[in-house]
This record gives sequence, structure tokens and C-alpha cells, in this order.
Amino acid sequence: MQNPMRPIIVKQMAWNTGGAFFILLLPLLIFFKHNDFPLTQPESLISFLVLLLVAIFFGMLMSVGRQIGKTLVVTFLLVLVIDIQTDWITTVGFRLFLSVIAMGSLSWLLKKHLAQWVVLFFGAMAVGTIIQAPNPMQQTRGSFPGPSQSSQPFVLHLILDEYAAPEALDSTFDINSTVSTEIQSFFKDWDFTIFSRAYSRFYDTNESIPNTLNRGLIEIPDGYWQNRFHEGIVLEQNQWFDRLEKLGYDLHVIQPNFIDFIGPDHNVQSSTDYHLNTINSLLGTDLSIHEKTTIIVGTYFRLSWFLGMFRDGYSDLAQSDAGTALKLPRPNLTGSKFGPLSTMRALDNLTGMLENAQPGQAVFAHLLLPHYPYTFNSDCSLKPESSSWLEGKDSRCEPARNNSQSRAERYPMYLAQIQCTNNQLDSLFETLKKSGVWNNAVVVLHGDHGSRLNRIQPFPSNGSLMDPTEFMDAFGTLVAVKLPAVPGKIDRSFVSLNDIFEQLFLSDGKPWPPLPYVAEKEILDQPFVLLNDRDNEMKRFPMPPFSLGVAGKKQ
Repeated sequence: MQNPMRPIIVKQMAWNTGGAFFILLLPLLIFFKHNDFPLTQPESLISFLVLLLVAIFFGMLMSVGRQIGKTLVVTFLLVLVIDIQTDWITTVGFRLFLSVIAMGSLSWLLKKHLAQWVVLFFGAMAVGTIIQAPNPMQQTRGSFPGPSQSSQPFVLHLILDEYAAPEALDSTFDINSTVSTEIQSFFKDWDFTIFSRAYSRFYDTNESIPNTLNRGLIEIPDGYWQNRFHEGIVLEQNQWFDRLEKLGYDLHVIQPNFIDFIGPDHNVQSSTDYHLNTINSLLGTDLSIHEKTTIIVGTYFRLSWFLGMFRDGYSDLAQSDAGTALKLPRPNLTGSKFGPLSTMRALDNLTGMLENAQPGQAVFAHLLLPHYPYTFNSDCSLKPESSSWLEGKDSRCEPARNNSQSRAERYPMYLAQIQCTNNQLDSLFETLKKSGVWNNAVVVLHGDHGSRLNRIQPFPSNGSLMDPTEFMDAFGTLVAVKLPAVPGKIDRSFVSLNDIFEQLFLSDGKPWPPLPYVAEKEILDQPFVLLNDRDNEMKRFPMPPFSLGVAGKKQ
């Protein structure tokens, strides 16, 4: 005989599972839409299936726990949604307590038909999210090549984030200076003057780039940022752009959502903004479906402080003696950064755009290559397992960035990513050559700081603890300049990026195109960098020399 209660139990289970599913589904849909990741991709569908299995588990808990259990589960899920969707909950503190009280009270007030209300509300929100337009990961305004009528030499300015000076590559890992020699020969053969021993005076991008694009130095933390630096902030003072406009150039800008170089007074012909750390950059790669799904789920979970607390706890356990004895699988510690993938797409788009390069145009691009994580092999093939995409620092070494072991693990990967970057630059230069503007072009490429594979954080309080290799890793940076009718050469002057750029490009009284750089003796005699605690203090420290990958070695 059939149990008369079975249809009721099944119905309750369905409502409870549906409620849990739609609560969990909404933030995941928002995540996919925000990252412009199609909902019909295999990785998306697998994620939804995993979500359904999790919802069935919570639905069973809600059914078994009766009214109290249902209220507790729904409260937990609603707090989890708040945690995923906002940065409001950051500790086990008042904000978490307030969220639990608010969501618990709401769940208790709706207890009689709680599951039905949840399905109705979150289901409607989910449908609305599905039909809304995705957030584009690349936004282009204006047109290229544009209507330029000027005969000024074409200008290309590339900031290659985290690209070290060739002679600052540690010879311990760059055996026989192989990569260093490749870099110098590559740029020299393309008629660049490559400053093989250049250095930046700043360790942080948000200090280095503004001080490079403007005359003089601001020696206070966040000196160019009125309301402290934050991602996406506008650089309102940009004397380099000012000068290009005075010279009659049409400005075209390619930039990530890190610093907006286009101030309110700049007349830019076209601009392309690309998002850096987005799962959208996984589209079109040859990663396996399993690997993509793993990355997506991991990135999504990292939005939650609450889940992160459990993840970090498991990570500590897995790496402990007990975890080793139990053979617990190690978690993926690579983070959720995809800058090189997004940048590679932007670089491909830039190369295609430059097929139509013309005199009178100035193209400025900030590219996060060879910046970590180290996702590419030297031939630009993508490493198939994201667990090998190491960042430039090891979180297990905090407050230090690295120890000797983690630095040794990362350095060969960094060298390979430099070689990949040069492969892409070679294609870009060939494109400019085919467009007919190369011979008369002004091209400047530079980094913003060193490899940053240093071990000690370069704070003023740590200055006396840093050996010369630390300074080389932190500050030795690429500078390469191509000028019309100037043959390529290697300049081994020990000179700062800031001095080179200011002398060549930022003085209205200097000729255009610029004359070749000549180092001033007083600059060579007084090398210094600025250690910055990122809060209150910026302090000058002598910059030790480096030569052929050996710190402290003079030319």
C-alpha cells in the first residue's frame, strides 16, 4: 500500500531543493554575466550541474531539519550570497553577525512558505539575469586609424609590465646570460637602443608609471593620486600625452582596467579598455574542459571570504605534517589572475590594428607581459595545467615575497614568459614594417619595475636588510628606444628609466623626433631608488650596480 505522506514529502523536497538551487544559482549567473562568459559553454553547464548536486544536499538538510533546519539552511545560503556578491563581510565580526541576524529574521518571518517565496523571488531574479546583456570585457571608443593629416613620425609607446633589464636577469638562472643576450640582440637588430642596465626608481606600478610620464619625481606615497590609488583610477596629470597633442598627434590608447591614462583634458581619437582578471580570457584557449571548469569554480569561490576561510584552513592542513601523512591533495595556490591571457588577446588585437598605422598617430599601450602569473612557455604555448601558473610571489612566505626555493622555482618560468613576449613583439614590429611606417617611427618600450622575484619587501624599514640582488630584482627594468635613422646599439649606462624618458620625450624645448640619449655624468654618479611602505613613507636608497646578471658588479 502506498504511503499517503510520500507525495507530500516529495513535494517538500522539490520545493526545498528548488529554493536552495535558485539562491545559489543567482550569484553564479551574475558572475558569468559580469565576466561575459556564455551560459551555454560546457564549463558553464558543468558548473550548473555541480550547483544542482549541492542544492539537492541542502534540500535534504532542509527537509530533514523541518522548520528550524529549513530556516538555518536558508539563512546560511542567504549570508553566503551576500558574501559572494559584496566585500562587506571580511571577518568573523559585527558585519557577519548583522548579516546572520537580518537573514535569519527574514527567513523566520517567511517560515510558513519559505521555500516557495525563495523560489519565486530568486527564480525571477535568475530569469532577469539570464536575459540581460553581459558586461563586455573589452570596450572600444572611437576609431583607428582615424582622420590623421599630420606627417609626424608614427609613435608607438608600450609599457611592458614587469619586464626586467637584460643585465638584471640573475645569471644564476639565466645560464651563460642566454636570455639576456637574446633580448639585447633582438632589440639591437630591430634598430633600438637597448639600455641593458636601466632601472626604475619605483617598485610599484602606480608610482613608477605616473612618475615616468611626468617631469620630475613625487617622493611621497600615492603622490599622483588625490584619493589614494585604486584600480581603474584616472591619471589626471599626463605630460607625455600633453606633449603629443601639442605636436599634433592623434592619440590612440590600449589599457587594462588598472590605470586610466586618459585625463579629462585629453582628446583621444580611440581607446580600448580590456579587463585583466576575467574568466572570459579562457575562451578560445586550448585548455581542457576539466581545467577550465576547475579554474572557473575556483575563481568563483574566491569571491567569498567565508569559503576562503575554509579553503585557507584546508590548505594549511594539507601542507601540515598531518596532511602529508594522510596524503591530502594539495590545493591550487595559483590564485585567480589571468592578466597574461587577457593581455595576449589585447596584444593580438593591437597587432591587427597596426596594419593600418599611419604617420601622425601615437599609439600608447599598457600590456601586462611578461607579468605573472607565468602561464606561457617560451614559444607562447599555454601551460595546460593552471596549477603550474605560479605568481611572482609565494603566499606561504608572507610577509616576505619569496624564499630562495620559491624564487628558484619561478625564475625559469619568468625567463620563458619574457621569450614569449619577444616573440609577440617580433610579429608586431613586422606588422609596422609592412604598414610602411617603421623606418621613420619613434618607438619606446619600457617596464615599470624589475622582475619582482625579490625575497624581501622593499620597504624603507627593510632597506638595510636588502642585498644587491634584492635591488636588482626589484628595480632593474627594460628601456628600449627606436628613433628614425638611428642604428641599433646596446647602451650599458647605469641610468634610470625616469631620466631617459624625461630627457627624450618630456621637454617642449627639445627637437622632435628626439635626439639620441646621452647620459649626464651627475646622474651616473648618484643612482638611487625610492623604497616605499605604501602608506606613509618613501625614502631614497642607493641603487647598487649590476652587470651581466650579477648584482653589485659594475660595468
